Amino acid sequence: MYIANYNRKTLQGPFRSSTFPNSKKINSVQTFYNTVLDGSYIFNNRSGHKGAKRRGLNLVLETELRGWEGRFNLGFDMNGDTILMEDVNIHGGMSDLGNFNSRGSHGCLTIIPNDTLQFFKEFNMEHRTTGNLDGGLYVFRSDDSSLKTQVLAQIKSELK
Repeated sequence: MYIANYNRKTLQGPFRSSTFPNSKKINSVQTFYNTVLDGSYIFNNRSGHKGAKRRGLNLVLETELRGWEGRFNLGFDMNGDTILMEDVNIHGGMSDLGNFNSRGSHGCLTIIPNDTLQFFKEFNMEHRTTGNLDGGLYVFRSDDSSLKTQVLAQIKSELK
């Protein structure tokens, strides 16, 4: 995961992360839990994670929402069918099972715990669980390293 701050014109990362909840197989898109689709999203941090007990960014339908409002996003279920997901966050997490089922979430995007504090520092959230942030997010999944390089080059060119 990378953070592109268009106000400061900076690109931070990579932050080790996962866009998949507990998967059935290594590198599988087939999961036990619902998973957000690739695409553009917006986020805020009005409600944090786990009822504001933990730091979290909340995927929402529109900016300027309060608390838990608008926390619905498109995803896919274990059969690959498109569904409406509720309460999707970006938060620190990793399962301690030590196998391919160790993604650390029931549907949220997760940051590996060792990278979590630095990730949230980029949002001035190292000491808070909620706030008044709004921003954009793009979920992009690919095993093609040249495509990843191309996408990052495009983002870097937009930051100039």
